[in-house]
Amino acid sequence: MADKGRVALLIGVGANPGAEHLLPPLAETVATDLEVLGTSLRGSGYAVRTLLNPTRNEITAGVADFSGGAPPDSTVLLYFTGHGVRIGTTDYLVPADARAPASDDAAGWEQPHVRESLLEADISRYLANCSAGTVLWVIDACRWGVGEQGVAFGSNVVAGPPHGGFAMMTSCGPGQPSGFTETGSFFTAALARAFDPLTEATTVEQVYRATEHATRTLCQRAQRPPQKVGVYYGHDLAERTRALAVAEGRRLLEPWQDVVRTSALWERVPDGDAEAVAHLQDCLSRLAAQAARHVHRAQERLPDPWADDEYPVRLLSERLPQLLPKGAELSALEVTALIAGVLLHETAWADRLSQAAELLPQLVWRRPDADGQRRHYEQITEQYPQLTEKLTDLHTWLADPGDDRHAVTLWLVHRWIAERFVTDEEPVPAVLADEFVARLLDVTPPAAGERLGGRAGALSTALRAVAAGITAGAPPDDERLPPDRHVVRRTPWRLRVRPLAALLRLAGLIAFDTRCLPEVLAEHLAVSDAVVPGEVVTVLRDAFWDLDQDGNTPPTLQLDAVCPHPAVHAALASVVEDADDLGHLLRESARHLPREESALLRALPARLADHRLRPDRARGTDAYDVPLARFSLAQTEIRRLLMGEKLYDGQPALALRELYQNAMDACRYREMRVRYLRSLGREPATWAGLIRIETGEDARGRYVECVDNGVGMTVDQLRNTFTRAGRRFDQSHAFRREQAAWLRHDSSLRLYPNSRFGIGVFSYFMLADEMSIVTRPVGTDGRPARTAWRVEIPVSGSLFRVREDDEQDGTLLPEGGTRVRLYLRRASALPDDSAVAVLRSLVLLSEFRLEVRDQDGTGETWQPGRLKTGDGPGEFSTRFVVEAVPGTLWWVSGNGAIVSDGIATDQRPFGYVLNLSGPHAGELSVNRKKLEKYDVLWAREQFARGARALATGAPLSLEWLWELESREPSIARVLWKTLRGHGVPVSGGHGRRMDLDEVGWFRLDKSLDDERLGHQDKKLSQAVRPWRLAALGPGFRTRNQAVPLSLAGHPVPQPGWSYIAESVGGDWRDAVLAAHEQDMTVAEVLRVARGLRIAHPRLAGPAVLTDGDLDWEPGFTDWCVMEGLLGSEPDGLDRLKISVWGQSVPRKRRVVDEMYYRHAPDDLSGIVRASARFGTPLGELAETCARYAPFVGRPLGDVPDHHRDHVCSEAELKLLYLKEDKHRARPAIHPWDVRVVAAATGLGTAEVTRRMAEFAWLGRPAPDPVLAARWDAVSPEVFPVLRHYLGHDGAGRPVLPWAATVDLAAECELTVWEAERVLARETEALGVVLRRRYTRRSPGRDAAPSPDTGNLVRWLHDEGIRLEDGVSLRDLAFVRSHDTSWEELSWYADELREARVRLPDAGSLLRAWDDLPTPSRYAFSGEDPSWDGADYPVPATSAVLFTGSQRLRQKLSVLWDTAHREARNLGLSAGLVAPRPPEELEEYAPTWEETAVLIDTGPDEDQDYEWWETPRWTPLTAKGLVDYARGRNLGARAAYRALAPLRAIGALVPELSEEARAALPDDVPTAHDAVAVDPAYRVSPPGTPLLPLDLVGIAGRLGESVRHTWQRRITPYLALEEVPPSITGVPDVVPGWQDLTILSAHLDGRLPQATGPVGRDRIERCARAVDETPEWVRGRLEVYADMFGLRFESADVPGERSGEREETA
Repeated sequence: MADKGRVALLIGVGANPGAEHLLPPLAETVATDLEVLGTSLRGSGYAVRTLLNPTRNEITAGVADFSGGAPPDSTVLLYFTGHGVRIGTTDYLVPADARAPASDDAAGWEQPHVRESLLEADISRYLANCSAGTVLWVIDACRWGVGEQGVAFGSNVVAGPPHGGFAMMTSCGPGQPSGFTETGSFFTAALARAFDPLTEATTVEQVYRATEHATRTLCQRAQRPPQKVGVYYGHDLAERTRALAVAEGRRLLEPWQDVVRTSALWERVPDGDAEAVAHLQDCLSRLAAQAARHVHRAQERLPDPWADDEYPVRLLSERLPQLLPKGAELSALEVTALIAGVLLHETAWADRLSQAAELLPQLVWRRPDADGQRRHYEQITEQYPQLTEKLTDLHTWLADPGDDRHAVTLWLVHRWIAERFVTDEEPVPAVLADEFVARLLDVTPPAAGERLGGRAGALSTALRAVAAGITAGAPPDDERLPPDRHVVRRTPWRLRVRPLAALLRLAGLIAFDTRCLPEVLAEHLAVSDAVVPGEVVTVLRDAFWDLDQDGNTPPTLQLDAVCPHPAVHAALASVVEDADDLGHLLRESARHLPREESALLRALPARLADHRLRPDRARGTDAYDVPLARFSLAQTEIRRLLMGEKLYDGQPALALRELYQNAMDACRYREMRVRYLRSLGREPATWAGLIRIETGEDARGRYVECVDNGVGMTVDQLRNTFTRAGRRFDQSHAFRREQAAWLRHDSSLRLYPNSRFGIGVFSYFMLADEMSIVTRPVGTDGRPARTAWRVEIPVSGSLFRVREDDEQDGTLLPEGGTRVRLYLRRASALPDDSAVAVLRSLVLLSEFRLEVRDQDGTGETWQPGRLKTGDGPGEFSTRFVVEAVPGTLWWVSGNGAIVSDGIATDQRPFGYVLNLSGPHAGELSVNRKKLEKYDVLWAREQFARGARALATGAPLSLEWLWELESREPSIARVLWKTLRGHGVPVSGGHGRRMDLDEVGWFRLDKSLDDERLGHQDKKLSQAVRPWRLAALGPGFRTRNQAVPLSLAGHPVPQPGWSYIAESVGGDWRDAVLAAHEQDMTVAEVLRVARGLRIAHPRLAGPAVLTDGDLDWEPGFTDWCVMEGLLGSEPDGLDRLKISVWGQSVPRKRRVVDEMYYRHAPDDLSGIVRASARFGTPLGELAETCARYAPFVGRPLGDVPDHHRDHVCSEAELKLLYLKEDKHRARPAIHPWDVRVVAAATGLGTAEVTRRMAEFAWLGRPAPDPVLAARWDAVSPEVFPVLRHYLGHDGAGRPVLPWAATVDLAAECELTVWEAERVLARETEALGVVLRRRYTRRSPGRDAAPSPDTGNLVRWLHDEGIRLEDGVSLRDLAFVRSHDTSWEELSWYADELREARVRLPDAGSLLRAWDDLPTPSRYAFSGEDPSWDGADYPVPATSAVLFTGSQRLRQKLSVLWDTAHREARNLGLSAGLVAPRPPEELEEYAPTWEETAVLIDTGPDEDQDYEWWETPRWTPLTAKGLVDYARGRNLGARAAYRALAPLRAIGALVPELSEEARAALPDDVPTAHDAVAVDPAYRVSPPGTPLLPLDLVGIAGRLGESVRHTWQRRITPYLALEEVPPSITGVPDVVPGWQDLTILSAHLDGRLPQATGPVGRDRIERCARAVDETPEWVRGRLEVYADMFGLRFESADVPGERSGEREETA
């Protein structure tokens, strides 16, 4: 493991061809040494490299390279095993290419060629480039000295790397051979054990001591001469090197192997067995090592905070001996069985812990792909919901192993493991015991997948039964066990399995296994006053059991323990109570055992007590109070809650549902047994599930009764499950053991009970106080019991007893099953006194035959698996039913239902009934009325499976499809995928049948004629209406609808398209959100928007600016980014005040939730809001933003290191955004913003500027610090005015408008000249442009506006009305407050004129306005003054008078005369009234048609309040002329002649040439002509010429050829175009939606249009955008080449199919 910083180079030389005549071969020894040591080193975190039989040069190069490449400050271990020799005073190692002298004498070894072929033990020269912190040099060599033997081998090798620590360890001293066998060297075996992660040694010195001790022990056992292990430290850093941790020490292996040999249990073995003990202990020692490694590996895979390595030691050395009778003998095999049982149990537990790691136990929710083991674990987690709730928000704790929630997870895992000892077929796997038994009996171990047989198999079975006893106790009496005599090495030994297993169970309890402590510990994790698992382990290790035995009273074991936490106290007290109960049970059972077996149990203590369990004391204070202060439930009140009506929302009839559900579970249980027995070939009696519910009356009163022929209940189930709140039968060990057997045989035999909470039976008391139960259980063999049991419960809080029913010969419930009879507490307990009516509304589907009868004879029968429908009150009603997936899904005509096991929930979806059952049963509320969660993915699979049945089994209608898409859009999409392409017929009203593939599936079709639509919805409906009317057929059309003449170029819509049409406009962010909502890729959403574009330009999607991959589905991070970019909308509830006890309570809203600002589409800096709102690092968000490059054109800058993992805070948002008011905010990017931010945050200007600059990589302009400082110096009186009015001119310079001068003058009571001077001084240093308007001699310089006039100026500025451009009466009226009278407004206008603002002199008109007669008000407004938005005066222009005349239906002369007369009365100037009309027009009375085409007036749709704009002339356009001609039923030429005379009064009717007039058609224009000349269908801006893309779009909308549209519909009206178009080369082709896409530069059907060169890249990009081939795209572009001026660069176009990935430009 590289993160440990530990590396090792192992060098082994087992072959020396040039020296084999003197040095014996070591091949097998060296190979073993390398393998054993390498394994241990890897366990301690070393990265290991091995060199086998290297030459001298290979060794030196390897050492130099390896040490030189070691990471800085790492630990390097260099190891050599092989031969070594001492020549003179120098130690040498013998490499593979060494040369030896002919004879073994000093002179021979001194020869240069011999000495040079060896390698000096001092390797410091090869460590020159080593930067490691420490080097360990270890030599294991068979050495002897040549000549003088005075200096120890290696004593002079203390030089290591130049800058690090060094230690050298040698296997023996001078003159000592390094002992070895073929199975390895003693020293290396000892060294490997010291480095083993399961031993205690960690530092260099501890490793040396452990190696020395183990080497000495191995030499003694092998009866070899002793060898002195040496260690030598470098002079530098010696002390640091001694204390350096070089191994992963754990005190596990040694204590386990020690207890195997030293346990007091061996003292119970008779002397005659002592000879065999050594062999048994050797086998147990190896088993201990094997078990320890299993445990270690498991805990590496899944770290376990509850691990207690001393538990097996405590159990074997203390608790078991404490329970055995004094003087009781155990055979050597029985002691072996007890010790092996503990070790095998630990091994089996560890293996299951390893398996748990594969389950991902941190994920506690149900997984649809769960296998049997995972499902079993999920059942455990569901049993402890209060614990699983702690494991939410996985991302916050999964990466922190120290988090308490890991301890919670492992507590749940240990519950799962403990239960598997009960439910698994082999509680302790045979493979573990077989290997130990084979070693014990000296037989060959079985091959993989095989089992031991004969005597060996019997012994293995017995040992596994003993081992399982720790968790499961003694085997059941009916379980067959092997004989109690077993032969080991030809010696027969007794083995009493049952009492040994029982003793192990009790000893295991009082030894306190932390893994099995009660849930009170887990409940106190991840809380404020939390239990610490490590402290719990310490308490258990220190706990002591003291035997109280005074001779007068029975002996009692007293627990003596000190607890730091009350939860630990409670847990230990609970275990002691269980142990006491078990002890009593064992003492009682011993009476019935054979004498030899009972002898082991006769001395058990009479009691086990916890009187010495006490709290820890700190500083003289107890850690908690004793007795424990517990939170408890009031039994009576809780029982009333469970039995009362509040839990069930006052609906006592729901008790019938609970009756039925319990009966259904009983039948399911029996059905599963029947299936299991039949699969085994054991045919049970014929059985079919039946549930009967009926009302009646007997001597005790009226009752409701439920009878089922299910599995029945045993006495144990009656006492411990049926009558215990919260306990479910599927939680019992008996059931889980039985189900485990089913699943081992057939994985499909899993029972999913309907029972969820175990409290349903208490609902019975909503109906009754008295209950009678009779039940006859059915055994696992499928046979009903001979005895039936009866329980009578006279009152709800009563005690009860179970007794045998007194009926004879099995006449009651002969098939088995249960009868529950509830005696109703009142006559009206059931609605309408009818069980039939109740169950009709609740049960839509029954798995078994259900018969319901009322007392009056009314009855109903549910056939198994059939949906129950009807037309009666409360029944499920539908016009059609199509069973799509048997037993699971039905399509219905109207509102359907989601049912759980056939029983209705609160979910009423449209169009289907879905039955959630088995592994897909949903999660219900406690009262089972509300469906809280279910498997949506599985449901979607059922919809897909059932779609074809819908096409063939039901009369599909468009109305049904529209409603389904409206209410169940995801299901509609699933159905479409199956139905499309099959010509499915649908009815569309008017008796017409249509092909779904032609008409499509478009929800908006249902609202085409809905007059109740809002403004935006109506605009959308109008955009798609012609297209959809054409698709829906003639029955839907009207004469005035310009429906497309051909739909060949229009797409066929699918479910989801309506949503995209509603939500996706030109903003790419809306497209991303739509893709997320609809589970589509962004490319697919864009393709839909491109298809919709042909219906109307309003439906065009966003532009794609550059190339890039868009074929991805947005995830949660994308959604977060979009929320940050788009911002939130103001909450309408913010205006509501919340009061509690009369006190106003402020709403708690985060800063990020009040940033009501929508960033521009190319501005990605809004990710800071996403970071703050969702807690996501900026680096992650920026990485996500890279995929948006095709939309924004430029990516974000590189994320700085300080922001990569940074999550923005709300304080930072206050730095980056300014709140303009309660509903508006904007980014703070200007120098003048810095001062405001500084005031809001309490920071200095310089600090604010610096922090803002840190976010410049987001593309946010960073304020200039110099300018920010200058703005900070602006006077406080002037600063608000500057900030409010500051704008920018066309060059981007900051500009201050005239309004700022007037407002400052009004605010500070200055003249406008003085105010302007003040502003000039301030703005000079700020670089703000201010145009001076007042000098010493200029008129108006002394004007001093009032504060109200200042407010008026501010309102004008806020509405974009500049004083520089003059102010009109309309402008004054537009900003006028309702609190301002017309007279007051006239005063303010006079003040503005005094300040030389250009404004009509109409004060008298304003003051008289409210008193003018109605005709005069029409004359000076043009509109009906009864409309508030039209009730304001303006000059009586010709357009105003013309409009007023039309509204009053008067001749022009009438209103003109009125205007002139009123002007004279008010003293208005002549310029405020239009000149009289020509004589020939005085008698002219305008109609609506004239004003509609010549006057721009009416309500302003862009305002959110009622406002009519002042009538003004608008130029006559082709659209206006066509509309006028159609409205008057005239030809276009005649219509023009009718309008031309109005030019005399100012109408903007162009004067056409004779030729242009002649070109106008004589025919009345059609609706299609009106569309062709309507600017709304163009993409070119107003005032610009018609473009080719406009023409293609219009022709596509009309469904006709481009040439026809151009020549027949547009060309005749070209004279009315403001700028004549220049279009040539118009093709005779009907455009498709794809054409609009590929002819636009940004593939959105809008400008800029495609033109100029067209290369291969462009063609391929277009092909992907429209999901066509490049050849097809090129062919279409060639059709339009002349019209658009396209030039193709190359004829080579790849022939591959595109459209698989959206990569657009």
